[in-house]
Amino acid sequence: MNDVLAKDAATAWRHGSTEGLPRFRAALAERFGGEPEHILVIAGAQQGLDLLTRCLVDRGDAVILDRPGYLGAIQTFRNAGARLLGWDIARADVDELEELLLRYRPKLIYTNPTHHNPTGVTLPIRARRELLELAARYRVPIVEDDTYRELALESVPPPSLFKLDEARNVVIRINSFSKMLAPGLRLGWISAVKPIVEQLALIKQQIDPHTQNLSQLVVCELVQRGVFDRHLVTLKAEHRRRRDAMVQALRHQVPAGTLRFAVPDGGMYLWCQLPSRIRARAVQERAARDSVIVVTGEPFYVDQGGAHQLRICYTSQPSERAPRAAQILARAIAAAERDANDAPLARLV
Repeated sequence: MNDVLAKDAATAWRHGSTEGLPRFRAALAERFGGEPEHILVIAGAQQGLDLLTRCLVDRGDAVILDRPGYLGAIQTFRNAGARLLGWDIARADVDELEELLLRYRPKLIYTNPTHHNPTGVTLPIRARRELLELAARYRVPIVEDDTYRELALESVPPPSLFKLDEARNVVIRINSFSKMLAPGLRLGWISAVKPIVEQLALIKQQIDPHTQNLSQLVVCELVQRGVFDRHLVTLKAEHRRRRDAMVQALRHQVPAGTLRFAVPDGGMYLWCQLPSRIRARAVQERAARDSVIVVTGEPFYVDQGGAHQLRICYTSQPSERAPRAAQILARAIAAAERDANDAPLARLV
């Protein structure tokens, strides 16, 4: 930061362009793909969702989104008065998606196809191409939340929908440095065709004249000097350690068949399935008494669902704490199961 201020304090402290500093947009385009004029700098992915909703969605419009899906997107679309339609991203059933497109004529499709929050799944390349084909055929824009792409822990994920959308111009991509660098920066960007960027900039100007220049200058330096990429290597190595430690601890502490999950190859979360006899909320409440925080599945659904699912953020604690956290969670599951078994007896008495 001192280097940035020494070089360009005037830019750091004055008003900036609503679209973002030109040098930062150029750095983003070079590192992440696209053209500078197709980039709008935003104060985090959530602001991007808000801007796109203001731009594209009117009260009563239908919106298709992942089922389960990102809670922040669900809240944003719901607050705008949209009718929310869930599409099962894990099954990637394009026939189901086409039926929704035909029946409801939605204003947009929102999806987080790479290291998905909350499930951790990554949409395969074939499903991505089919999704693009349907969106182009029915002339429905896709909002691609690509915030977890750089957190791949194993193989390189398939190309983004934005990159695959070579000529049809149906994809608008949201990205953020919150997960890759630091959430306190409140810094992200939208990639889209120039007319959409210009329209979004007009809307942004009314509520946020520009994203703070200092954050843009600092991250621009980190990206251009290669510091950001070196940081990513370290970050992903630590995420891998934490994931592996949590997976091993859960498998050791929790009885087989009680908590089922697939090991994700990136992102930040384990998406866990409980038996139907155990309610996730009871587990959550029990675990919270011992300061282990998990999220029930229900908030991630636009309709009924998630009562027996949990999201565990494996990146939130050092790997050495995983055994203790898993032990507490195992006790919470056992207690919730006992409570469920005792409930009918209590009603009879």
